Amino acid sequence: MAEPMSGRGFNLAAAVAEIPEDALGIIRNGFAIAATLSDERRQQVIQLLISQFRRAGGSLDNEQVARATNLSRREASRLSSALSVMIGLITETSASADDFVAIARGRFFEDREAPIVESIARVIVSQRPALQETIARESLAAAVLPSLASFNIAIDLRCEFIEDRISNRVAVAVVHIGTDDRSHQLWVQLTRADIERIVARLTEALKRMEMVEAIDPERKIGETS
Repeated sequence: MAEPMSGRGFNLAAAVAEIPEDALGIIRNGFAIAATLSDERRQQVIQLLISQFRRAGGSLDNEQVARATNLSRREASRLSSALSVMIGLITETSASADDFVAIARGRFFEDREAPIVESIARVIVSQRPALQETIARESLAAAVLPSLASFNIAIDLRCEFIEDRISNRVAVAVVHIGTDDRSHQLWVQLTRADIERIVARLTEALKRMEMVEAIDPERKIGETS
């Protein structure tokens, strides 16, 4: 069997072999969890992850997966990890579902799980063109500067005391923004007014992005409609 390659020479067998052992344990556990789901739940989570991948370029929401499957957050995270690795590997190559199963069997999953993994792989292969388009778009968006990798918020209640009595209180959002460059991290606290202002500006930015993305890419610069 010829090794499935991408246009950039990406080798599926080599990529599978290079997955570190600590990650392999999570992937194996994720596929084992996938095998415990009903067909209906499994199809639901596959479509959810593919939808998230196409919308967010690989940034997955484990909370949604947990709600869709009734799994714990830890189990949902491991399931998402296994399937996101699978989506990435299949999308980056010309591998068929059979190719993926043959190469990943015994390393990513047990023999008894092969039929389930193959059924998942067939769904991903069927949507590969759209997923490849997403990756190309994300690569363009991620060029030059650090890109958002995580965005976490916790809510604190701050109290002011006068002697033994609470005289004032306010809710504060504590935000951590992580990027794909570990040297670029940001921790910041936000008031309610800060968040309202940010939401308004992000809403405006989203509308402008939609306007830009609606421009015909075939139209020459300076050409009027």
